[in-house]
Amino acid sequence: MPYDPKAELAPITQVVDAPFVLVVNANVPAKTVAEFIALAKASPGKINYASGGNTSRLAAELFRLSAGIEIVNVPYNGSGQAILGVVGGEVHMMIDGITSSLPHVLSGKLRALGVGTKGRIKELPDIPAVAETLPGYIGTTWLGLFAPAGTPPEIVNKIQATFAKVVHEPELRERMATLGMYPVANTPAEFAAFLDADTRQWERVIRDAKIQKLE
Repeated sequence: MPYDPKAELAPITQVVDAPFVLVVNANVPAKTVAEFIALAKASPGKINYASGGNTSRLAAELFRLSAGIEIVNVPYNGSGQAILGVVGGEVHMMIDGITSSLPHVLSGKLRALGVGTKGRIKELPDIPAVAETLPGYIGTTWLGLFAPAGTPPEIVNKIQATFAKVVHEPELRERMATLGMYPVANTPAEFAAFLDADTRQWERVIRDAKIQKLE
C-alpha cells in the first residue's frame, strides 16, 4: 500500500468479526477436521484448496501450517469462482466466509468441517470450531473504523461510544448476522492491541508459508 496504516491511521473500533468456515467437496471422504488432516497427511501434496483472495488464502495457509500438512493452493479470480470450484470438484477444500458457503452446505454440495472462531456459532451449532482440533486456530476477517492519525482523542472516543450504542440495536445485529458478521465495538486501545496481534500473526504466516510479495 502507498501508506503505512499503523503510522497514518488512528484506530477507533473494530466494527465486526466475520468468521470463516472450512468446507470440502461433498465427495471428499472426511467428515471432521481430524479426518481431513489425516487424509492430507496420507497423500502429501495431492490435496488442494481454493483461494479467492488474500484472506481466504492466508486462513488456509494458517490451517496448513497448524496441521503440519502439505496442501496445494489453487488461486481463483474471486471468492465466488473459488467456492464454485470446490462445489464442482475442481479442488478439494476452501476456507471462506460463511455467507458464500452456507447455501452450498445446506444443499449438500459442500460439507462444513469447522468454523474459524474460538467456539461454535449459533448459525452452525453442529459444526465444531477448527480450534477444537487445532488449539489456537483462528480464521476470521474483520472490519474496523479508523481516523487520520492525529485526530483528537475526544473525537475518536466519541465516535467509538456512539457506535457501541448503535451496535446493540436488535435490527442491526440481526442484519449483520445474515451477512456472517458479528459486532465487536471494542475501545480504541483494545482495537489497537488487536491490530498488533493480528499483524504479528499474519506476518508469521506469510513468512513461514514463504508467500512472495507482488511488486
